[in-house]
Amino acid sequence: CSWFSVLKPSTCRAPFLSISDIREDAFYGCANLTGELPEELFVGISGIGRPRMFVYTFADTDIQTIPDTLFAPLEPVLTDRMFMSTFVGCDKLTSIPALFDGFTTSAPHAFQSTFSDCTALESIHENLFGIPDNPSDYMFAETFAGCTNITEIPGNLFAQLGNTPGTGVFQNTFAATGITEVPAELFASITTPSENLFNGTFESCENLTTVPKDLFQNITSPAPSLFLGTFADTGLT
Repeated sequence: CSWFSVLKPSTCRAPFLSISDIREDAFYGCANLTGELPEELFVGISGIGRPRMFVYTFADTDIQTIPDTLFAPLEPVLTDRMFMSTFVGCDKLTSIPALFDGFTTSAPHAFQSTFSDCTALESIHENLFGIPDNPSDYMFAETFAGCTNITEIPGNLFAQLGNTPGTGVFQNTFAATGITEVPAELFASITTPSENLFNGTFESCENLTTVPKDLFQNITSPAPSLFLGTFADTGLT
């Protein structure tokens, strides 16, 4: 895809006319795909997205910004692995808008590795995940892993989530990022533990030197491997 330069709204209005038109890796590796994605890219589709629909769709491209209405034509229902690795390796992407605000259901692996290795990423919109449902298995596993330029996490990033998560929901979510602190209220909505819930969540965050004592205050019962490697290889002493 090295010939590909840029998606222009004037020439690329509604190139996809139905959900079945979209390959899960549609623009994967288009190194010359730069700038901002056009808001109209998916305006021709409607309905519920199928499982794995946007897996690797824009992976390893040079896009810099994402319109917050990019996925607005879809019904607000997540399906299995729907946005898994969608933007993985987009190393020119600097910020993320409230891209998934409005989705009303969760799904397994829905955001696994969605933004992994976006090494220029500096900011995450606080309403990125406005999903009022219990998070499903591995829903946020490795979502931001390897985003070395992220130094802060919005305190209410997961504020609307339900309190009963599935297995491994936050496994390696922020692993190997540049965060220097964790907001005390980050997991305030979670009250029921599950297996591997925080497995490696902040692993290899070398700049993380302090953790608020009340970070997990609402979790009052155990679960298998609940905190396995949560802060492994960080700057904590």
